[in-house]
Amino acid sequence: MENWFRLQTPPPEPFPTQLPGITVALPDTPARLSRSTALRRAFDVFRPSYPPALPPAAAPQPGDESAFSYVPPPEVQRATLVWQPRSLFVSQSVVGQRVQRGLLALYVFQEAPGARTVRDVSGVGPELSLTIRDPNRVTWLPGGGAQISAPNRMSSAQAATKLFDGCRATNAITIEAWVRPANITQRGPARIISLSADTNRRNVTLGQGLRDTNLPADVYEVRLRTSSTSQNGRPALATTASSARTELTHIVFTRTSDGTATLYINGVAQVPGSYPTPPDEQHYHQGQVLGTFQNWERTFRLHLGNELTDDRPWLGEYYLVALYNQAFSHCRSAASPIC
Repeated sequence: MENWFRLQTPPPEPFPTQLPGITVALPDTPARLSRSTALRRAFDVFRPSYPPALPPAAAPQPGDESAFSYVPPPEVQRATLVWQPRSLFVSQSVVGQRVQRGLLALYVFQEAPGARTVRDVSGVGPELSLTIRDPNRVTWLPGGGAQISAPNRMSSAQAATKLFDGCRATNAITIEAWVRPANITQRGPARIISLSADTNRRNVTLGQGLRDTNLPADVYEVRLRTSSTSQNGRPALATTASSARTELTHIVFTRTSDGTATLYINGVAQVPGSYPTPPDEQHYHQGQVLGTFQNWERTFRLHLGNELTDDRPWLGEYYLVALYNQAFSHCRSAASPIC
């Protein structure tokens, strides 16, 4: 209702430098559309969302559960929009059009240059904002996105209790990330997303590159702690070699309450990688993570780009990170927005 009211009853237009929403807009973009056209497009569930550069695919039709992405019309592909936090169209294009069921935290990296904080824009529970350890090592990209080109870290100032409470209640999780790795040689694994205390204790981590130098670095790995895995989340789930590339990539990890774990890259379920491990250890599994989240630790903080110990840096670009306490099917988790 608030969005409807704001479209129908706009406030007096402020001086351009005071505009809080869209700062750059080309013809036939939301800032210059008529109210009726803007309203129709704003609530079109198949409207282009975030990020703007999606892999080529046919536009999904209503009821088509296999659709991965949406190709914007030519006039939208040509337009360059710059979104800012707290604007009407950010709310509609990034948050409002994404599924709300199970959403716990959402980061869209729309902060201004020099920002020291990345806001949680999920609107769910207490805001879990992330403090940037060194703002000078973050480049804010035109149109949205944060580039980390030197070791850094974005961390919550307090324990991520809403992630703990939400996932522990369902024993299910979905982690979604739109990222672009800076290289395919970083390992550790290099921490893309981590809910953890240090290099040996975690609830869940999405990373790039396997730890051992004789194993591939161009892979993604997820370590998930359950009552059947170690406090380090092992055995882990890893993709096969050459699955990580230096291009804009949509990564989704889901784990259902019955233990089925799947990693999707650009909407395609990945075959789990099988790698040699010591005879007395099992480091990697093939898609089953049994047990519950009852042994998760409530005190762990959320980190992007590194471990709290600052010795597992990941370099690259962040465009979106979302965490849910539901396990979505691939057609839901791979679509953008999640429908």
